[in-house]
Amino acid sequence: MSQLEENLEAVRPSRAETIEESAERQFTRWIILASGEGAGKVASLYFTKMKNEAIDNRILLMNSNRTDISNTLLELEKKAVTEEEKALIAQIGRRNILLFGGGGAGNVYKEGEEYARKDFETKIRRPIEALGTAAGDVVLDMAALGGGTGNGSIPYIIHQMKHGTSVSLQNHIHVALAILPYSTEPDQRQFNAVCGLSRLLKFGDNSQQNADMVLIVDNSKIAENIELTEGIDPKFPDINKKIIKAIDLMIAPGRLSKGVIDIKDYVKFPSLMNLYHFTPCVSVDNDINFIEIEMALDEAAKNSFVNMDPKTAVIGYLIVSVPEKHLNKGDFTEDKINSIFNKWKKENICGKMGMVSLAYNKSKKDTFDVLLLLGGFSLKEMLEKPWQDFKSLKKILMMAEEGGHVELDNVKLSVEEIVRIEGILKNYIDHTEKVVKEFCKEEEDEDEVEEE
Repeated sequence: MSQLEENLEAVRPSRAETIEESAERQFTRWIILASGEGAGKVASLYFTKMKNEAIDNRILLMNSNRTDISNTLLELEKKAVTEEEKALIAQIGRRNILLFGGGGAGNVYKEGEEYARKDFETKIRRPIEALGTAAGDVVLDMAALGGGTGNGSIPYIIHQMKHGTSVSLQNHIHVALAILPYSTEPDQRQFNAVCGLSRLLKFGDNSQQNADMVLIVDNSKIAENIELTEGIDPKFPDINKKIIKAIDLMIAPGRLSKGVIDIKDYVKFPSLMNLYHFTPCVSVDNDINFIEIEMALDEAAKNSFVNMDPKTAVIGYLIVSVPEKHLNKGDFTEDKINSIFNKWKKENICGKMGMVSLAYNKSKKDTFDVLLLLGGFSLKEMLEKPWQDFKSLKKILMMAEEGGHVELDNVKLSVEEIVRIEGILKNYIDHTEKVVKEFCKEEEDEDEVEEE
C-alpha cells in the first residue's frame, strides 16, 4: 500500500452520513484543516481538549516536515492529563496527518504555496475528500502567518477547494484562522504575514475573495491580555488555550443554542460589504450572581485578540454561553440579551449590524462566557508593525531585482506578484477606512438629531 493510500485509509470515515441522519442533525458540521507547525499545535490542542460533535474526527494536520508534526504530538502527550486525551493524541498520529511538499518550507511563504500547488491533486485533495464533507459544511482553515508551510499553502488550498475541479470540495464555507507573529519577530516573518493575510482575503490573478471570513488573532496581543488579567508570563500553550476557547464559543451556536446565529449569518453581510475580517474578543467564567452582561461585554472588548479600536468596528456578533440550568432566566433570555447588545453596540462600535446567539452548555458552574466577534474594524493599528517591515524588506529585495524576480532564502519571488499582493491589501485597508468613516459619520449625524 502506498503512502497516499495509507493516508486515505487512515482518514476515511467508517461510513457516510445518510440523508435521514443529516436531516436529524441539529448542528452545522465543521472540519479543521491546519497547515504548518503553529496551526497544527492549535488544532491538535483543540481536538484533544474540546469535545465537539460538530467536528467529530474531521481534522487534518498538514505539514511539509514530519518532524514538526512529531514534535507537536510529543509536546501534547507530555501535557496530557487523562487517558482519553492520550488516546486522542495517538489517534491523530495514526489517522489525521498529511505530509506534502519537499521537507519543510522554511520561512518563505512562496515555497509552501508551491508545495501545495504541486501536490494538491496527488496528495492533498483526496484526503480532504475522505473526511466526508458535504455542501454547506464549514472548513476552519488554520495558518500561522509568520512561517512558510501553512502561510503559503492554506490560501492556495482554500482557492482550489472553492474553484477547483472537485465537486465535493466546493460550496463549503471557509473560515480562515490567521495567526499573526509576535511583534518582536524579524522582518521576514512580518513580510510573510502581510503576504499571507492578503492572499487569505483575495487570491489569484483576478483577486477574487478567498476565505469567506478571516478571523485574525495576534500572539502578542493575546499574550498582553494574559499578562494583564492573569499576571503570568504567557507561553505559547497559554496563548493557544485562549484561541481554542474562542473557537469553541464560535462553533457553539450551531450545536446547542436558543436562537441560532450560525456561520452562514456570520459571512453573508460582511462579504456584501467586501469587509470580512474579524477578531474574537472574549470574557469567560463570569459569575452569574455578580457580573452583568454589559460588564462582560466591556471586558471582552478590552480582551480583543488584535490591537484595534472597537469604536471602528462596523459589525458585531455576540455569543453568550450559559449553563443550561440558567437558560431563559434573568438576563439570559434571547430578548433581554438582544436588548442589552443593541444598547452596547450603539455606545461602543460605529456600526449597527450584528446578531446575538444564546448558547447553552452542560456545565454545573454558575458562570457564563461571552464571545464578541468584531468585524470590519480599522486595520491600521493591527498592521502597523507588519506593514512597515513588509515595505522595508521589499525595498531591500527590489535592490537585487533581476528579470522580474527577487530572491529570498534561495526562493525566487515574482516582483509582479509581490506588487499585486501589496496592492490587494492596501486597497482592502483603504476600503475599510472609507467604510468605517461612513459609519462613524452616520453615527455622529444621528447623535446630532437626537440632541436637537
